[in-house]
Amino acid sequence: MVTETVELHKLKLAKLKQECLARGLQTKGIKQDFIHRLQAYLEEHAEEEANEEDYWEMKQRKTII
Repeated sequence: MVTETVELHKLKLAKLKQECLARGLQTKGIKQDFIHRLQAYLEEHAEEEANEEDYWEMKQRKTII
């Protein structure tokens, strides 16, 4: 999944559709529709995804130690 800052307009339609599908978003429309949906989702869930990444990073560190 795309979690880091990405220039969505540079992605191909198939990749945008895949990213929407992975997040449970609608997968119909034109490229601009997909971009708007993903931007809205990423803005709304940015903190949530960052917390999830932090969790897995901490878990991995504990495993190494």
